[in-house]
Amino acid sequence: MSAMQAAGTDMIITTISGPVGIPYGRTYGELKIPAASVGINVESQSCPGFWNNTNGLGNYDTSTNAFAKGVQITPLTKPFVDSFMARNNGQVPAYNAGTYDALYILKSALERAGAAAVKSDGTFDSDVIVTALEQTKQPGTVALEFTFTDMNAKLGNVHDVTYGPGTNTGIGTQWQDGEMVCVWPNSDYAPAVVAAGYDPAWGSVKYPGTVRWQTPQLLLDKLKGEAGGQPPAPPSGGQPPAPPPAGGAETPPAGGAAVSFPAKTYTNAQYGFSIQYPTDWEEDPAYLTKPNLVVCLRVAAYVPVLYVSKFDATGAVDEAAIKDMLAKSSQGDPKVKSALEKVTLAGGIEATMCDVQYLSATGYDCLGKAIVVDKDGKRIFVGVHTVEAFAPYDSPTAKLFSEILQSLTLQ
Repeated sequence: MSAMQAAGTDMIITTISGPVGIPYGRTYGELKIPAASVGINVESQSCPGFWNNTNGLGNYDTSTNAFAKGVQITPLTKPFVDSFMARNNGQVPAYNAGTYDALYILKSALERAGAAAVKSDGTFDSDVIVTALEQTKQPGTVALEFTFTDMNAKLGNVHDVTYGPGTNTGIGTQWQDGEMVCVWPNSDYAPAVVAAGYDPAWGSVKYPGTVRWQTPQLLLDKLKGEAGGQPPAPPSGGQPPAPPPAGGAETPPAGGAAVSFPAKTYTNAQYGFSIQYPTDWEEDPAYLTKPNLVVCLRVAAYVPVLYVSKFDATGAVDEAAIKDMLAKSSQGDPKVKSALEKVTLAGGIEATMCDVQYLSATGYDCLGKAIVVDKDGKRIFVGVHTVEAFAPYDSPTAKLFSEILQSLTLQ
């Protein structure tokens, strides 16, 4: 644990299925390690045992699990959990739920098999019972529908529980100030799930009672410090920065609206626009993950971020159009947070500006502004945002964002 702390670890992936999970949780808190602890820790599944046995030092520990108080996976979940807790001094059930559901699955299979399940000598015929089990399709306390994989299972896991949205997902729980809460599956993070290449169906799964995962405060403080510090040194032996996209170039400030901050100007001849931005921001080609994106400019650490997208100028520039362009330029859950404001750019060109919000690929709420301008059949969409966890969206930031956006010029 000391070595992980010294290495500046941001995330610890746990695989702990024994009592060592308790001293792990205590040490995690005692050393004040600024990292997220995520994985499986069987001791962390014990509620309230883990909190009591670690003296609260295991706060923020996150583990796969079966249940959490107040979370309704199926209509059978809450009655079972409430009854179990009432009989066991408030203990939340964990892996024992699998046994409970398994007994009812076996009961149903025996009923389907009927008399054929019993041989003439009075013993069970396992082949008949297995055939009946293969036909399982029923809800449980932890799964919307229990089914089993067949002989052609892609992973070779024949007769395993089918896993995925609509069947059996399991849950992820996190300790948040003395409460073990469900944080996953969570449709709040749908954009990140889809961006990572998972089945989009995961993006719609969120059981009643689920809350958002919390970044450990020590990790948050560390990341804020890194975001506000000097740009990181280039990696040893690394490649030089990627060149700007075709048609783009950085030049000293020229033309456009006067700005109050030290600025550089990005000019793109291919799409015919220029925009000014702070001198300590740099291009980030890695951000260009969507076909409409033209350029991204950002601070080296993380946020703020400026991005420009191009579209055909079709239809009115209204709230629905802005949300659509925002979704095609960023990640998910796009929102327009203010009235649409008409502004006049250099050259007398009219544009539309507003406050916006959306969810990043990593699940953070992004706050900022956007501007849209049409000319000669082209529509340029520019957004600039921050993440309050790392750089606050206060009045000076809002003013800076407005200045940046209104420095946009079209050729």
